[in-house]
Amino acid sequence: MNSIKHIVEFDTLNLVWQSGNDPNRLRYVVAELTRHDNNVQLRYLKSTQDFKTALGFGFKGYPAFNIEKDIHSSGVIEAFKRRLPPRTRGDFGKYLEMFRLPQDAEISDFALLGYSGAKLPGDEFSIIPSLEEVTQSFEFLMEVAGFRHNSKIPIESIELKSHVTFEAEPDNPVDPSAIKILLDGNKIGYVTRNLLPQFYRWLEEGRIETAVIERKNGQPDRPTLYLFVKLKAKSSMKQSM
Repeated sequence: MNSIKHIVEFDTLNLVWQSGNDPNRLRYVVAELTRHDNNVQLRYLKSTQDFKTALGFGFKGYPAFNIEKDIHSSGVIEAFKRRLPPRTRGDFGKYLEMFRLPQDAEISDFALLGYSGAKLPGDEFSIIPSLEEVTQSFEFLMEVAGFRHNSKIPIESIELKSHVTFEAEPDNPVDPSAIKILLDGNKIGYVTRNLLPQFYRWLEEGRIETAVIERKNGQPDRPTLYLFVKLKAKSSMKQSM
């Protein structure tokens, strides 16, 4: 089992919403969580195409924060911490381990929301960290998007620790910017669309060191697959460009 060695304290998290009415089951970034010192702010991204499309599929805002108000600055971290188990729980270390974080990891609740995805059973929301500014070496666990509908290999035939590769798919009918994930040359799913800009940059810069099958779970009719992705530090030369 891999373990995250370089913990990043993110400054920005993306709140993602997925509609059961969307035939393509895409995930839309509808809000941004930003941290300033000890305060966390939620801002609805009303000018974006993602937000407008989500509205068309029935998005009504995050339950704790009225969609009519653009920015919320009170009680934000408290509301989202409810998506995490209490740190006082005896099995909290096991929870960290599930996301390949060390059991003794020193990590803020804000960063943990990003690493864990903060999903709840039957919930339409999840959280994806903004990785645009991360230039150091780091690792993260990533769900293979669309595995259930796109994989050419059944989950029982996929072995843990198997290496995968990434390849652009410009002829994708849903999203020409899609990046497919390949196992032994066979497609098993996609990079989540919310990470596509970063992945294109990482591929161009040669920062992806390894990506392996790390975890398999879910129900037989709804299997999920996770990768452990390890990135190199951005070179000092490219940082200065």
